[in-house]
Amino acid sequence: MLIRGRSSLSHDFYQSMIGSEAMSLQGWKQLAKWSLEHSCMNPEELEAVTAEWTRKWNEFCQWIVDEYGPVFKEQEASTSRRH
Repeated sequence: MLIRGRSSLSHDFYQSMIGSEAMSLQGWKQLAKWSLEHSCMNPEELEAVTAEWTRKWNEFCQWIVDEYGPVFKEQEASTSRRH
C-alpha cells in the first residue's frame, strides 16, 4: 500500500521508532510479521525464519509475564484495597 508515494510499512516503522503511545505489544508483533512477509527470502527461508521468530516472540512474551506480572498483581491489589 502506498500513501503519497511512500510505503505505509515505512510509516509504521517510523511511528514505532519515535515511540508512538498508540503502539501496543500487538502492534510490535504485527510490524515484525509484516517485515518478514515483505522480505526477499525464498519460501523455505521464510518458513524457517518465521518459526524461529515465533519461538523467540513467545519467549519474550513469557519474560514480560514473569518480569512484570508480579508488579501488576501488586498494583492491582493496591488499587482494589482503596475501593
